[in-house]
Amino acid sequence: MKNFFSILIAMFIVSNTIQAAQKIDTVFTASGKKHKLYYSIPDNYDASKQYPMVVGLHYCGGSGIQYRNALTLLSDSLNYIVVCPDNSSNQIPDANIDIITAAADTARSAFNIDAGSMYLTGMSCNGEVTFRQGMNKFYPFRGIFPWVPWISDNNFSAYKLDSDMPIVLAVGTYDSNFKTLMSLYDSLKANAANVNLVLVPGVGHTLSFNEFGATMIHCIKYLNSAKNIEIAAAKPISMINTDEEKQVEIPITASNSKNIKVKQVLSVNGVFESTTTYDKTSNKAIVKIKPVAGKSGVGKIVIEASEAGDSAIAQTVINVRVDKNVSVKNEEMKALKTTLAPNPAKGQVVLSTPSTANSFELLDISGKILIQVKASGSQTMLDISKYQAGVYFVKTNYSNTSTLEKLCIQ
Repeated sequence: MKNFFSILIAMFIVSNTIQAAQKIDTVFTASGKKHKLYYSIPDNYDASKQYPMVVGLHYCGGSGIQYRNALTLLSDSLNYIVVCPDNSSNQIPDANIDIITAAADTARSAFNIDAGSMYLTGMSCNGEVTFRQGMNKFYPFRGIFPWVPWISDNNFSAYKLDSDMPIVLAVGTYDSNFKTLMSLYDSLKANAANVNLVLVPGVGHTLSFNEFGATMIHCIKYLNSAKNIEIAAAKPISMINTDEEKQVEIPITASNSKNIKVKQVLSVNGVFESTTTYDKTSNKAIVKIKPVAGKSGVGKIVIEASEAGDSAIAQTVINVRVDKNVSVKNEEMKALKTTLAPNPAKGQVVLSTPSTANSFELLDISGKILIQVKASGSQTMLDISKYQAGVYFVKTNYSNTSTLEKLCIQ
């Protein structure tokens, strides 16, 4: 096999150097079958130098050549070798995971790959494979960056959420599975996973948009970031019955604090507006959040801080909830407050109300209703044993209003 690739590469080499970006189409063997394999090779490939590698897994209904072509910018801009196996438009089953390992090993036999700079990405059904198998660390990838992985529900028990595998979860805000993926991100954070979130506003479940290649490059920058910049964790924000602006200050620590740039990305439109600036005097990101009049909902603000050239990049995510549906005055609201005990909780939580409630709902951070139960007197037991660790909300429904309390599940 190695001799075959030596001959193949020689076809493109002049004085041991490829003179123009090349796309190479070949085959390899995995699971006892031959599969097509598609490469993108950077300009001026030099066999005496080591190169980073990205293995890309196409979506169901797609192909290796299509995904390779979409990822070619990684070769052109970052000098990465892109390797895309083809699995006949299907998801790669667990029994045939060697399709991924064999593709990577084949590339390592053919090219001078940096073993410490190998990455895995994939889209949709094979984005799910990227996430699930990558978190299991089945191959020595340095990091993974699934694009819109297709995960069907909020039961994440099949995934190793506490893995230390570096991951960038990349999602279009119009993706049909967006709420589930935001719940997945919250669960990863609750399990102290090494995760960053890249949101692409206005994009759905597709790779056919102009910024796809740039988005993948952005993910890699997170995985390769120097560790000389930190941004403090942000607390969730609840804005109940108000249209007033709220300001949040988030400390940033960096080796060159005067050369920091910050930006924000919102997960939703029409619920709240936000601006983010960097104060060089205090070394803080200043985030101003203002609810949209008459609107309720939940969303995230990804605050990103980076040094010049993005050699160091870090983020924090603010979870924002806006609720305009609570119709009672603040004094009456306090009298209706539901006590959650214990909180944080694991297994069960007791809901205690000073007044007679009609029902309770358990909501995830996206606002999805997970549980609906009728109130049973002044105390109601809620079974939360099947839910992953993370931030949730308990909504208490009365005859003419409702209240909302944050619940942390361990």
